[in-house]
Formats: sequence, C-alpha cells, structure tokens
Amino acid sequence: MEDQDHTQSSGISHSVEMFVPMSLLQHSRDGSLTVLFQRNAERNSLSIPLDKCLDGIGHHLKDPEEIMFPTIDRTQVQFLRLVIAWPGYDALEFPIDIGTNEAPITRAQLARQIAYHFFGFFKLCDSGHFTQRSDFQWKVGGQGGYSFYQMYLSAFWNIEGTSWGTSIRVLRHVY
Repeated sequence: MEDQDHTQSSGISHSVEMFVPMSLLQHSRDGSLTVLFQRNAERNSLSIPLDKCLDGIGHHLKDPEEIMFPTIDRTQVQFLRLVIAWPGYDALEFPIDIGTNEAPITRAQLARQIAYHFFGFFKLCDSGHFTQRSDFQWKVGGQGGYSFYQMYLSAFWNIEGTSWGTSIRVLRHVY
C-alpha cells in the first residue's frame, strides 16, 4: 500500500490505496493472462489513476504502446467482456474492442477503454440509475460515496473465456 501524507486543520490524515473486493470468481489465475498497469515515472508503481487513462495516449502509463493479447486471432475474437462486479451492486458487462490483426490494441488503448467503462459505471451510480443492495461501505457516487477520481487501475485479468475482470485500488482517507 502506498501512503501519502495530507495535513488538515483538524489534524493529520493519510490516503491509503486499498483493493476493491470485486465479486468475481477467480478460476485459474496463474498470471499468464494478466495485464498490469503501472505509472511510467514511478519505479515500483502498482497502479495508475483511472482518470489518467482517459486520454488514450498513455503519457502516465508504463509501456503504453505495447501490443496487448498478441496470441489472440482477431478474426475469431474482436471483443473481450469487461465484467464490473463492484461490491453490493449487480455485475455489469462492457465490450472491450481489441482491434484487428493489422491494428491490435495497445496498453494505453486498453487502459482508456477500461477507464471509460468505469467512468460510465460511476455516472450510472451517481445519477441513481444503478443502486446498491449491500456492502454499503463500497458505495459509489453521491454523498459519502467513492468518486471515479479515487480509483486506480492495477490489472486486467482473464476470468474465463472472453470475460475479464479488473483489479482496482481505491484511495481511502484515514484520519
């Protein structure tokens, strides 16, 4: 976990990155089908802020131009399914366009699509179109809920078949 000190008038608080416990089955996660996302400038970075991924260029991302999924035949598979299973909410699936054999997706483009879908998920929650049923400490949007700007992308990993999940860290303030 990374700590950052912040001083407030009432005392000292710390911001701590914590993994969001997504409600996904983790079949055979051996690491061979996992894409990691790290900040470019930080040597031991374990994640990158989701909002920094939205530009699609990857200025803040380590190895932004690296081709993702080089062994997938894109004439057979054109899309992967991103499963967002945020604690307390019903799972949602979003398409990830992995490009063509001639123009495959890069790490920066993949990060952008993931960030875009999480931004949409947060907007749905914030506007009340998608409501939480349990695990209220993981509330998204609105008063007392997490914002998109507190989210950090760590990994994109294969659940099974074309379904993929993410490892997301949240910046939580501790007083």
